[in-house]
Amino acid sequence: MKKKKLEKVLEKAFGSFKKVNKDTVIVSNDKGTKKLADGDKQLIKEAEAGEGIRITSMEQLMEMAKAAKATFDSFSSDVKQIMNPERATEIRKMRVDDGYSWRAVAQECYDKKYGEWQPSSNQLMGMALCEEAAKHFSEDYMKAPWNG
Repeated sequence: MKKKKLEKVLEKAFGSFKKVNKDTVIVSNDKGTKKLADGDKQLIKEAEAGEGIRITSMEQLMEMAKAAKATFDSFSSDVKQIMNPERATEIRKMRVDDGYSWRAVAQECYDKKYGEWQPSSNQLMGMALCEEAAKHFSEDYMKAPWNG
């Protein structure tokens, strides 16, 4: 796939991406950067070294997006069962007040025994937790103050 076309697809799908070097980008629309999980740090380290998943076709990108959506939907269903007002308040503090990344939210909730998932700092689980918590405040986890 031509680089410019892929960059346009990434921008449309994820909202933003960061070029690490001429061949590597990190895609994310996660604005939480004050508290990073080990998974965040490892991803950045791998990207800087030119390691990690290389997307070489639109088909590969679409398959990865489908798998991510299925995982997110499954996590969202699980989160509905464990969310309560107290947890929503804790998660809001982590994300909004303390600037936790989605992976850091997932790790903290895992450590607090909210549930079990793998890896414990799973970004999609962190997103699902934030989405459900934000609903308790009639807010959108993809917009400020959750992701601003």
